[in-house]
Amino acid sequence: MGDIEVGQKIFAFDENNSRQSQPRRSWRLGEVTHIHREVQEVFDVELENGDHIKTTGEHQWLIKSKFSYEWMATKDMWVNGVNVQGKHKTGPHTNMTTTVVCKPINVISHNITYESGWLAGMIDADGHICQQNIHNEDGTIRYGLRIGVAQSEKYPELCSKIVQLMEKFTENNKPCRQWMQKENTSKKGIRCTCQTWQFLVTGTNIEKMQFLMRVRSNKMSKIDINKLGMIRSKYNTKVKSITPMGKEEIVVMETSTRTFVANGYMMHNCNRFRSDHLIGYRENLIRKIGLKRFELLNWKAHQTKKWSCFELEELIKYYTILVDKLSKEKSIKV
Repeated sequence: MGDIEVGQKIFAFDENNSRQSQPRRSWRLGEVTHIHREVQEVFDVELENGDHIKTTGEHQWLIKSKFSYEWMATKDMWVNGVNVQGKHKTGPHTNMTTTVVCKPINVISHNITYESGWLAGMIDADGHICQQNIHNEDGTIRYGLRIGVAQSEKYPELCSKIVQLMEKFTENNKPCRQWMQKENTSKKGIRCTCQTWQFLVTGTNIEKMQFLMRVRSNKMSKIDINKLGMIRSKYNTKVKSITPMGKEEIVVMETSTRTFVANGYMMHNCNRFRSDHLIGYRENLIRKIGLKRFELLNWKAHQTKKWSCFELEELIKYYTILVDKLSKEKSIKV
């Protein structure tokens, strides 16, 4: 998070469900609009799959509810019926209630090996990456992702190696082999003396994206994140423990979609900087002086969240410095 800069594009998704009847969220390309650093109380969230995520108590996760997915703050998540605030979940059999967090994608590193580079080169040279719009009977659209390499049967060793490496870098998904039709070439007067096949990567769109993340073909730059379709959370996991870590420096980020993906988990951004929140009124607050400015600060703070004394003190320091700076600039111009 500390390396991200304003303006960068990130993997994101819809903030809210797209439909009430079949609640789903879709993948989106997000843009970082604000980055800010501050010190807050931090918690180490340990998950049953072994992942550890450091975050604040107010940070929102997308979690699995009874019928769908919903937003929940770290401080409200349950571990065996108890949250980090010491509250116990009421009702029968709630002592075993544990929050399940949404994880639709794994963290994938580039496999920097000869085999990875060889397969990436085959995709760039004799292969293709394309996205398809598939129209459903109910009028909705779902998006397909197609990744394949064409090769002639005259080169059985190449064909065998393509199949072998596709299985390896898709975590053993069997590739699909399709026969390329000769009709179009024969009509053009081209004589075909051998059979040509398309070897296609199989799996879900996200599994295909994870394949591309491993081999990093140059053609992957063609991918439109907005056309990856609906989110299907395959790697959901339960919260194992939530441990207070004390005060640490954190990165506060806001995106154009109000969402982002961190360590493969679905997260909500802070919304501190939007026009309907406290810092969005920065220019108006700067023009205020004395008691009126602090009254507005406190009033708006309680509209958005329960600010700690430390946060309010930091905001007061920030605005005091900014007002002094603007006052000096104004006096110089005069």
